[in-house]
Amino acid sequence: MAAEFSIAPVLEQYPGLGPIRRVYSLANAGGFSGAWLWRLEREAGDLCLRRWPQEHPTPERLAFIHANLLQFALGGLTCIPLPMTCRSGQTFVAWQGHLWELTSWMPGRADFLANPSRSRLASVMKTVAKLHRVAERNAERIAIPPFGVSPTLLARHEQLSRLQAGEADEIAAAVRRFPSPPLQERGTRLLAHFRRRAPQTEVKIKEAMKIKGIALFPVIRDLWHDHILFTDDQVTGIIDFGAMRVDSAACDLSRLLGSLVGNDQDAWLFARESYSKIRPISPAEWELVEALDEAILILAGLNWLDWICVQGRTFEDYAAIYARLDEMLVRLEQPRSSSPA
Repeated sequence: MAAEFSIAPVLEQYPGLGPIRRVYSLANAGGFSGAWLWRLEREAGDLCLRRWPQEHPTPERLAFIHANLLQFALGGLTCIPLPMTCRSGQTFVAWQGHLWELTSWMPGRADFLANPSRSRLASVMKTVAKLHRVAERNAERIAIPPFGVSPTLLARHEQLSRLQAGEADEIAAAVRRFPSPPLQERGTRLLAHFRRRAPQTEVKIKEAMKIKGIALFPVIRDLWHDHILFTDDQVTGIIDFGAMRVDSAACDLSRLLGSLVGNDQDAWLFARESYSKIRPISPAEWELVEALDEAILILAGLNWLDWICVQGRTFEDYAAIYARLDEMLVRLEQPRSSSPA
């Protein structure tokens, strides 16, 4: 449990914190990344202490993430958590086999689905567009190769090919053996949808791979409903940047919109228009958004089935996992709609 760890040795590496009134142990805060979180309550402003899992990120990767967070802040994005500098001059501490970071605590609640609206959708799309614009300009300054094929798209194509070549059958056999009727039932439905949609998804991905001139720059890559915090109708926090890599803006947009508005085509169009007011998005880039959304839709559920039934990974909150699978099945089993957000 998170409460079993003494965090005092880590906090001692950060000078000038001032009095801490109370420490809230949040364990994994309902996430699946393996990170542990604490909220530090201070008069000068609350902080978030994160203990990253041993597997990731590397020190080099975390330094890359933090450098981009600082650029976002310099670009005027107040909804981004700022990493604090420790005594060594770095923005993280290595202790007991883990990397630890201390950032500002971001206010708000991840409650878009509980309170959806066009004004909230516009807020998140404009915020993400500003973030992408800052990242794109900074990538030009530090000479990141500006154009290319999305690495995520290539990875999805490779995964789809492996699944069609036999991995899906291995997962199906593991699901049938798995001693959980609720997971078996969901898994059987997810696999049926995969087999039905995989050929057309492959065509869509291959067409997107032919697109030339896609801008590449640091993007979040795990931007979805639970990582967007609102206060009233405004985005006041974006959290969890552990998956950040150089890729296309389409990675963020596909993941985000699939989780926020599902199959609502009118909402997708409204979101695109809101985003384009800040950072214009080309038809080719939007084609990539749609291809990645289709890939996520049929592959994400199989990832969970593989982790649990084949690899034997264990998780604390299976109810939350089943809820995620149910959300995927809703999108797979319902037609595209035109209802208001």
